[in-house]
Amino acid sequence: KFGERLTPIQRTVEDINDQAGLFTSNNVLVSHANLNRLEELNTRWKQLQLAVDDRYKQLNDYGKEGAPPNHGFLSASVEPPWERAVTANKVPYYIKCVYYEDMCIMKTCVYMKVYWPSHSSHQCETTHWDHPKMMELMNSLSDLNEVRFSAYRTSMKLRTVQKQLCMDLLSLSAAVESFDSHGLRAQNDKLIDVPDMVTVLASLYETIAADNPSLVNVPLCLDLAINWLLNVYDSQRTGQIRVLSFKVGLVLLCKGHLEEKYR
Repeated sequence: KFGERLTPIQRTVEDINDQAGLFTSNNVLVSHANLNRLEELNTRWKQLQLAVDDRYKQLNDYGKEGAPPNHGFLSASVEPPWERAVTANKVPYYIKCVYYEDMCIMKTCVYMKVYWPSHSSHQCETTHWDHPKMMELMNSLSDLNEVRFSAYRTSMKLRTVQKQLCMDLLSLSAAVESFDSHGLRAQNDKLIDVPDMVTVLASLYETIAADNPSLVNVPLCLDLAINWLLNVYDSQRTGQIRVLSFKVGLVLLCKGHLEEKYR
């Protein structure tokens, strides 16, 4: 409730900063005293935002054991011969393992990996940043290249991505509510890492899966959503993107009126 009451104050601070910028752009001199007061105001506002955020996290974790969330369920997002793995910074990647008949081991199919010193001529493990279903999805988008006008072509590709990720079942209001409940309000310039993205997305997909159990495969959809967000905003796979980017990426794909999405 306290956080909600800060919203009008935030608008006022933004208005004051806009007015100061307008003065500067029109070569109107502002006294050093007022500039100092403005700087002090912005500093206090930032400190208040950080304090509220820290307090929210304390309250949100109250009574919990403090153990990191278990995201092991995401291993079910792929099927053999694929495996899911994560880097040190929790970025997912995918391993394709090839089964082959080895003449040296009684002509049985064995599961080999390249780091084995023997059978070096059989390198049967390949790794990809993209989920196998994401690779299929991206390949399918090339079929839409025949659409003549770029706006239609882009919208049809986004619509295809939206439906593959089941984001067409997620309402804008539910997305915004989830952002707020996970402490992402007024945090746009901060960074969010993959585990936190998974936590937010898990709550979203569990909600829409409850209403559409036959349509939503939670591990698969969640992994594809992470994959898409990282492809768009973190191609170097640092494991972090801006909170604003995270919000925009999801708002773009969920269902809702365009004017509401702009707001």
